[in-house]
Amino acid sequence: MGPAKERFDALDGTQPGDPARAAQAVVEVVGMDAPPLRLPLGPETFDRLRERLGARLRELDEVEPIGRPTDFTSAPA
Repeated sequence: MGPAKERFDALDGTQPGDPARAAQAVVEVVGMDAPPLRLPLGPETFDRLRERLGARLRELDEVEPIGRPTDFTSAPA
């Protein structure tokens, strides 16, 4: 066995994320009546998504007073 294979084998079971639990989550979502388009897996993924989406929502809140009132003020005759 080569050094790369030995290092790879040494990581088994210590990596973040359990492939069996990830597969179980996928099977559970596939069985849902209305499965989501995406399935984030792992706590790091959820943390990063919440951070990114939170930043996007804050940006949206900042520009809403400028972008929202752009409809016609009255219906055309």
